[in-house]
Amino acid sequence: GTVIDIFDTKHPFLFSLATLIPGFGKKIGDQMRLVQAGHHVSLGNTYLLKGLDVLQKMEQESLTARMAIAEDHVSRALPQYQMALEQIAGVQSASVGANQSEIFLEFQSLFAVFVNDMRDVADLLSALRLLFGDEQPKRYLVLFQNEHEIRPTGGFISSFAVIDVQRGRLTNVEAPGGGSYDLQGQLPIYHLPPAPLRLVNGRWEFQDINWFA
Repeated sequence: GTVIDIFDTKHPFLFSLATLIPGFGKKIGDQMRLVQAGHHVSLGNTYLLKGLDVLQKMEQESLTARMAIAEDHVSRALPQYQMALEQIAGVQSASVGANQSEIFLEFQSLFAVFVNDMRDVADLLSALRLLFGDEQPKRYLVLFQNEHEIRPTGGFISSFAVIDVQRGRLTNVEAPGGGSYDLQGQLPIYHLPPAPLRLVNGRWEFQDINWFA
């Protein structure tokens, strides 16, 4: 950041003049891009490190609250990393020296992957907060399948559980001892089963909902 400030505020004419020199001007421009990229990477790292520090002090907070903090700091770091990536993309490997060109090209590729991964992390944290009931309580139906009795989704639904979550915590778990058979005859509306099922059951029951994939 200091080098950029010096050029921009104290010697703008000299910098502009240097960039006009054939060959040398391109190298100067690339060096400045690398300096700017380093500045943005440093800012991005600062956001991440600050987030980690805050998370270490939030041991008593809910899981989704910690996710929100992590998502916020990753989202703040991402624009800085993106700007660094754009600066690096405009640099020719020849400008960093023959001995370092191969390493630089590898770094360009790895840093691009890193930035994409950080975007995925931000999206994942946002989705997980929603799934774990950060904004409102969530209820999930978990089906257990017996693979020894084949059905289109992998097996016969022998048992199930109802799980309630709120702000990352399990608030209730119900798993009937009789499994799917505990629900037989409880459906208020009669559903005609598919023709093949009618050979063994005249009513479409809960345990047969995965008859079709």
